Amino acid sequence: GNVIEKRRFETADVNGTLNKIIETAKELYALGDVTAVGISCGGPLDEKRGIIMSPPNLAGWDNIHITEMIEDALGVPCGIRNDANACAMAEYYFGAGRGTQNMVFMTFGTGLGAGLILNGQLYEEFTTWHVQPNSGNYNFDLIINDIKNPKEYEYTYGSIAIDYARGHS
Repeated sequence: GNVIEKRRFETADVNGTLNKIIETAKELYALGDVTAVGISCGGPLDEKRGIIMSPPNLAGWDNIHITEMIEDALGVPCGIRNDANACAMAEYYFGAGRGTQNMVFMTFGTGLGAGLILNGQLYEEFTTWHVQPNSGNYNFDLIINDIKNPKEYEYTYGSIAIDYARGHS
């Protein structure tokens, strides 16, 4: 797939943000050729039922049936994945993980998380941990391409993660 267009907007309260998500999804849908929608979000989630279940870093996002809302608005299937797993899959298929069989995608932001690709498959039993930051928020992602021999690191953004990884390999 190709990224046709990107949109960013400020978040507000839960209802305002949900309305903006749906409005933006409809605008992007109107560009044509949309057959499904994928959402990534920090957990906890009920991925099978498409529910955001009170992530600690999203106050008020309790029991939000997000996939149902998008499906009703657009008339196409919608799914949701934990953000670290979704990012691991995206990097594996389209980014720095292409051509590998084993990789780790780690998130360090308002929470900590990791998505694992083992033997070319997403390992779905891995847990994502979320913590509340004490102060500040360093938002960076680290990808270790070959977990058997992690000598080469690629990162999407954030020299803090890459420098820490190189100093502790």
